[in-house]
Amino acid sequence: MNNGTDITCEELPAWGVPVGIVMGVIGSIGINVGQNIQATGLAKLPEEERTKPHRSKTWRLGMALFVAFSLVNFAALALAPASILTPLESLQFVTNIVYNRFINKKQVTLLMAVGVACALVGTVLTVVFGPPGGGCHSLDDLASFWTAPLWIGWFVVTLFIAAVAFAVNIYCTRRRKAGHDRPAFAVLLPITFTLSSALGGGSQMIVHSKAISVLLSQLFQGNVGTLASYLFYVELTLVSVCGIIWIVRLTECLALYDPLLILPLMIGSYVLFGGVAGGIFFQEFANMAAGPAGLAGGWALFLSGMMFVLVGLAMIAAASMRLDQHGESSTAAADDEAGRAAIPGRAEPPSLDKQQSHSLREAYSEASEQSRRLRQTLRPHSSAAEPASPLARLLIQMRLDRVHARMHHIAKELSTVVEVGVGSGVNGVAVLAEQVQGGLRRVMEPNAANPTANISQTI
Repeated sequence: MNNGTDITCEELPAWGVPVGIVMGVIGSIGINVGQNIQATGLAKLPEEERTKPHRSKTWRLGMALFVAFSLVNFAALALAPASILTPLESLQFVTNIVYNRFINKKQVTLLMAVGVACALVGTVLTVVFGPPGGGCHSLDDLASFWTAPLWIGWFVVTLFIAAVAFAVNIYCTRRRKAGHDRPAFAVLLPITFTLSSALGGGSQMIVHSKAISVLLSQLFQGNVGTLASYLFYVELTLVSVCGIIWIVRLTECLALYDPLLILPLMIGSYVLFGGVAGGIFFQEFANMAAGPAGLAGGWALFLSGMMFVLVGLAMIAAASMRLDQHGESSTAAADDEAGRAAIPGRAEPPSLDKQQSHSLREAYSEASEQSRRLRQTLRPHSSAAEPASPLARLLIQMRLDRVHARMHHIAKELSTVVEVGVGSGVNGVAVLAEQVQGGLRRVMEPNAANPTANISQTI
């Protein structure tokens, strides 16, 4: 793949890599602060205006910070290696905990603090002992990277794994919806979702974002011939497609799985696979011997740093889930009681259409459980690591509204079946209908009481 040009870029000065690292740190922290401010503005809006968050000045401020620091992160890719910039993304978790501890006054446990310490130690190790070198590459360099055997092998294998994981996730999801649930699905579904998202979207987005950043830096240096190269448009297309895949999947995962579990999986995989992909494509690992610890020591400390980051994220997730379980048990008990009151087992008259009534009760119970899980995601938590992006909260809220509309419809159908089964002269019909509607109101009470208030988020 020779692009037929002699365009080269000027070698960056010695301060390029340190400045890129500092920009990466500032960008990661600023992104999370912006998202937290967005969430604060969104929570303060009236319920009916949350689908129009731009009406909040606080939300607009958070969005401006998010965009500005995202550009800072993007510019950093042109200065420093992707393999040491990617682990800096873990600082968003650290920032989230610090922000929520001091701003939102949320609880930080010892295990969570240890997880933060591990993530920070790992980040320092990867930055200090990762492969040195600048981010300047010519068009011919970038074209040659595409034909390197190691990159071709990584590209093909990881996309194959992503495709298989996506297919398995779709299959298991359909089996679960059809009523053929398995205990293994609880683990298999989030893992396959994570692998397909990180390998097919996130890690590729890192590689091609850096490539575009390098090409734009050449353009700003006066190499206007960059725009004549097909490679520029190939990379622009890839970073757009992979970026959309990653953002959509990152938002979707919060509505499908427990955020305290899925987000550390997603970000951990993003850090791991993105760092490896960037190091392979840009051949950064070939410079490991030039680091301060030499070849063997550099690899040992760099890999140790990556492991510290992943273990730290796992500790933060475990601590958050422990805090979450205390509140979930009481909420589940209340919802079970409300569900029993809504569909009383002994109130059904003998002449009721048993089969139709049973089907409606099953559908109502399923919708009630789905409502409980969604409200559990949106309720205020005591954990400072609670992850939920503003966009994800909107999608979860809209999905919850649809579930409650379905519950209303089922309750009305059940009342109709009762009337048909026993006739209009039976007093038990009015009692049953009143119990159904009363139980439904109790199930929906947490949602009406602003369940999305004080929710924090990351990434």
